[in-house]
Amino acid sequence: PLCRFPSPPSQLLLDLADQFVEEVTTVSCQLAKHRGGDKLEPRDLKLCLEKNWDIRVPGYVVLNDGAKGVVKRPGPTDTHKQRAEKIRKTTAN
Repeated sequence: PLCRFPSPPSQLLLDLADQFVEEVTTVSCQLAKHRGGDKLEPRDLKLCLEKNWDIRVPGYVVLNDGAKGVVKRPGPTDTHKQRAEKIRKTTAN
């Protein structure tokens, strides 16, 4: 809390946040109903956020079959490790 808003602006921000959550929930529930689901799933929220707000949730993917997955970055290759080691040796001298 480095800065504090006076009561009216902070209330405005709270109202905007409430409105955003309500809208995303409503649209996501409509998407779930449209796909024939009887419960709200993460893929419904993800689709709503991406299409309506251009918000992408990093590291989370919904596969075509509805399974959830996490995007993992591949580890460094052997070639990269060798180059990095050479650089470390060169800069250590």
